[in-house]
Amino acid sequence: MRRPAESRLDRTGGVLSIAVDVGRRVIRATGRRTVVSDSNFDDFDHESHMRRAFELAREATDRGDRPYGSVLVRDDTVVMVDSNRVLTEDDVRRHPELNLAYRACREFDPDERAGMAMYTSTEPCPMCAGGMRTAELGRVVYSVGGDELPDFGGNEPSVRSATILDGVTDVVGPVLNDEGRRIHHESD
Repeated sequence: MRRPAESRLDRTGGVLSIAVDVGRRVIRATGRRTVVSDSNFDDFDHESHMRRAFELAREATDRGDRPYGSVLVRDDTVVMVDSNRVLTEDDVRRHPELNLAYRACREFDPDERAGMAMYTSTEPCPMCAGGMRTAELGRVVYSVGGDELPDFGGNEPSVRSATILDGVTDVVGPVLNDEGRRIHHESD
């Protein structure tokens, strides 16, 4: 099904971003560049990719880290995976979402990144969302929302990822929320 053009205007009436779905090619124009993607995210195997992110979150917990795992997918094929290593590597930057965004920028061009979706066990924090915005990934799909983190002893982020990623990366979630919440409960 085709989507009509979607656009957002700034306060002066100028277009900040526009996305057009033309069959299987999505054209996204931001203030910086125009990106063309052949990916049809709706055809991706969302449950399989999210369950792989859950496996990575459990691996992080088994290693002594908090339960966060992420999978980067292009054309419905996993191209990169990572899990949280903040505690075991004593490095606050070792969130899987931020690391995958960094690696994607080094290994793929903007058009390729625009056709990628990141599946992550928990909604990206503001730091990770900033990295994903810079990487200009096409979509992020999460299971547990940032607003749910206080249920597991965490802090609710001051800014939600959708606000940071608006106009650049589509944000979808929660997906398989009960399974994602279970992983957080198991890690407490």
